[in-house]
Amino acid sequence: MGRPAANPFGLHDMHGGVWEWTGEEWVKDTYQLDADQTVTSPHVWKDDGRRKVVRGGSFEDAPLLGRSAQRYWREPGFVRSFLGFRVSMSVDAVRTSMLAEKSKTGANEVSVEVKPAVAPFDASQARALQEAWAKHRTIPVEFVNSIGMRFRLIPPGRFVMGSTPDEITAEIARTNPNSPDAQAWIAHLRDEGPQHEVELTEPYYAAVYEVTQSEYERVMLANPSSFTASGNDKDRIDGIDTRFFPVESVSWNDAVQFCDQLSLQEDRRPAYTGENEQPESNDRPGYRLLTEAEWEFACRAGTTTAYWSGPTADDLAKSDWYNAHPDTTLHAVGTLLSNPFGLFDVHGNVTEWCHDGFEINTYLHRQEPITVNPVTAFEQSKERIFRGGSFYWGSGLCRSGHRHVGNATHKARHIGFRIMLPAVQSLKK
Repeated sequence: MGRPAANPFGLHDMHGGVWEWTGEEWVKDTYQLDADQTVTSPHVWKDDGRRKVVRGGSFEDAPLLGRSAQRYWREPGFVRSFLGFRVSMSVDAVRTSMLAEKSKTGANEVSVEVKPAVAPFDASQARALQEAWAKHRTIPVEFVNSIGMRFRLIPPGRFVMGSTPDEITAEIARTNPNSPDAQAWIAHLRDEGPQHEVELTEPYYAAVYEVTQSEYERVMLANPSSFTASGNDKDRIDGIDTRFFPVESVSWNDAVQFCDQLSLQEDRRPAYTGENEQPESNDRPGYRLLTEAEWEFACRAGTTTAYWSGPTADDLAKSDWYNAHPDTTLHAVGTLLSNPFGLFDVHGNVTEWCHDGFEINTYLHRQEPITVNPVTAFEQSKERIFRGGSFYWGSGLCRSGHRHVGNATHKARHIGFRIMLPAVQSLKK
């Protein structure tokens, strides 16, 4: 058993080996009886000695009898070398068994369930949630990858995504009505709402810092940044070591190429290209950009104000580099304050490419009470989303809920990126 490949759920021999007894009675025309309705958890069981359903095919059958939908019956006392069974156990039963085992061994009893991070929550709660989920998944709160990048665990949770009506109105009021692009810009600002509740169901790792010039060059063997000794902004950084400045002047395409190249270097499955080159047994998902929802949840870190650091521009000045600072220039990552999840520069330095494509009225389309793991497929759009403020933007464009749009090939000296990694056991490999 188990020598051919497992299916995506990790189960072997579903289409061969031996036929498998199921717990259901054979009822003629079962599917026809349910044809006009959605059936929830169907189960037909009677311990009356009648025929039982068998599934899966066996070593001596033709491929036709091993199909996923093939079903047959046998008398409950029937015995043959091609007939066996597989067992299951309910989640509740597993929980009960785990708690009983802990009680036997004298281990400290702990809750099997860990609560999601439901905003609002404060900085101490944010840290506690990170530690609880790390313990629950047996993974670290923070890890360092093969090229020295630091990552922090972001717990699953629920929050209100988007800008408030007051934030949108205030930013519209700052718009010059005589600008030729005024109406398009106003429409874009309105696309930051309406606010809606979002749930993220899995923990993930977000990079502590925006990708730096040094990291980018180590992976891509090039440095496209404007703030370098040979870049367009060389006069602004004369004599300064820019290795730890965020890489900029990179397109969305450049950012995803970095993710895939780094994934390949670490023997991970690339998130964007080259999946077919990886063996199916590779259970180590690769790096990618954060989705908009992942980005905003990680940025807010339990807060509901315009910036994680508070509601005002003075609060922003303490935590991030934006155009109110005297030098109005790029800086090394991590030189101001980190947010409650331990991430730096989410509101400034460079704005950050996200995984999502752009769709007009995205938030209007989210009418469910709670939108779960939202993402706008980038394959369907030429435009991409970037989030966070930049070193020369005003405070209104650095808000947690602000969204910006650019073509996948667009490059600018204020655009960089931050990466993530799914939080799975294979991290420890």
